[in-house]
Amino acid sequence: MPKKILIVEDSPSIYMIMEYILKKLGHCYKTVTTGEAALKILDQFKPDLVLMDIMLPGTMDGIETATHLVELNIPFIYSSAYTEDSIIQRAKKTNPMGYIVKPFRLENAKINIEMAFYKIEMKKRLDREIHDRERAFTELKRVNEELQHFTFGASHDLQEPLRTIMCFSELLLNKHSSENYSDIPELTQYIINAAKRMQDLIESLLSYSGLSVKKKSFQWVNSKIIIDAAIANLNGMIDEKGAQIKCYEDLPDVYGDKNQLIELFQNLLSNGIKYCTNGHPTILVSGETLEDSWRFAIQDNGIGIESKYHDYIFKLFKRLHQPGVFPGSGLGLVICEKIVKRHGGNIWFTSKPGEGTIFYFTLLKNMENNHAENQCDSD
Repeated sequence: MPKKILIVEDSPSIYMIMEYILKKLGHCYKTVTTGEAALKILDQFKPDLVLMDIMLPGTMDGIETATHLVELNIPFIYSSAYTEDSIIQRAKKTNPMGYIVKPFRLENAKINIEMAFYKIEMKKRLDREIHDRERAFTELKRVNEELQHFTFGASHDLQEPLRTIMCFSELLLNKHSSENYSDIPELTQYIINAAKRMQDLIESLLSYSGLSVKKKSFQWVNSKIIIDAAIANLNGMIDEKGAQIKCYEDLPDVYGDKNQLIELFQNLLSNGIKYCTNGHPTILVSGETLEDSWRFAIQDNGIGIESKYHDYIFKLFKRLHQPGVFPGSGLGLVICEKIVKRHGGNIWFTSKPGEGTIFYFTLLKNMENNHAENQCDSD
């Protein structure tokens, strides 16, 4: 593949030879005779490599010019007749890709240029590998931290309904052995409720863990279709509480995992219904298109959340209320945050206790390009 090479050389006999070599190699090139001219042409020409003479006319020599190339991460090769130790030591500090001593043979210059491009390519590969490993390490660290919270929370929260089941089972046995059956229906209901809490918690844990492994392809979908599906899933709860859910018109098309986005809206809507204790729940869903993302807002008239709990509610197994006060496992907002993060966005809220809450979240627009790149990487 042809490369763009900038020749910085004031001797016509030298730069004509370099131009001849580059033409034979099939590369594009431009020639300037001073360091100042070289720096001026960088933005326009964007060279892949610079062939730099050390002794140049003007206010800057080649080594001083090269220090600016280092700052811009542009690779270069020195070309000079000077081999004095003081000059070599100055040149080495700029970390050149090579050093061609003039006068040079054509074959020698050709090999130096080809080896420079080989080094450049190897460095790019190494940088990509380092970046990929750092990203993998960061992801592994995050997953390990999640696993620690997950393990601690699961072991703690699963024990509570188990203790309830064991306690009331023992009471049930005592009542049965004493032939006093009047309290058995009530004791049995406690056991059923505890088992139901454990079932809800396990289902939420499976849903949360499944977000990392059961990833479906992204697709374009109208957000109104997603919201309608979430509302349909909540019909029973909506009817029971007499909830009203209103949506703005002209909601945008978004790019994402349709099933996860339905779950995202469903969790936020169900929170708005569940945490309304005064009158009928009223929820307003709106969406807008920003420069680099889509932003949605879900406003309810529920009990509200104090600002000090902003980070607390997005953590695993952190509940603001005792189990049984409100239904649910306490993982809904954690799942929401994980879905939003997978779509390159953020989630937050504003709230006043007793006046309701507005949950906001964004979905990144360029996820289509990121998703395509990830697909290519996986191939």
